Amino acid sequence: MSTFFTEPRFGEKETRRKTTIGLTALMAITWGCLSLAAASPADAAVTYNQVRNWHSAKCLDVVGGSQAIGARVQQYTCNGTVAQQWTKEFTDSGYFQLKVAASGQCLDVKDGSQADNAPVVQKPCTGAYNQQWTQRTSGVSGWPFLIARHSGKGLTILSESLLNGAQAVQYAVGSDGPDTLHAGDWQFQ
Repeated sequence: MSTFFTEPRFGEKETRRKTTIGLTALMAITWGCLSLAAASPADAAVTYNQVRNWHSAKCLDVVGGSQAIGARVQQYTCNGTVAQQWTKEFTDSGYFQLKVAASGQCLDVKDGSQADNAPVVQKPCTGAYNQQWTQRTSGVSGWPFLIARHSGKGLTILSESLLNGAQAVQYAVGSDGPDTLHAGDWQFQ
């Protein structure tokens, strides 16, 4: 009867143990390198866009490119500065946070308010529902509403103003037909 396992000769047991340890270490290093290589492109793939309002043709802007917590978010002539560069960080169920390049903070409905005309500011990103947004089809193709998750209200400009410095607010989204001003319609450019 033949046997598949024989007792190792003197010194072979130690050599097998060292070989096993070496191969395990090599596999761990290789796996680690592959994991790092796979993660690098995702980290580099952050895309920033201006968020332009259909009604005013102005962009969502943090006042003065401020780093301050709670700084106002307004509309301002599009100029491509970091105060106007926003990236989507997806959360779940089609929602995302909008993070501004100037400070790394997120678009936030102040104090989680449910009220119409509640101001929108920048705050440190927490994932709270008053910092999560989704896009919903509006009356203008390619210019969706941005809807706050906590309130179901849309991002718009106070009093549908056309002026630089007008405050960004949330407001109940109503009819967006051909006779409306489309102040709640936005596009990522």
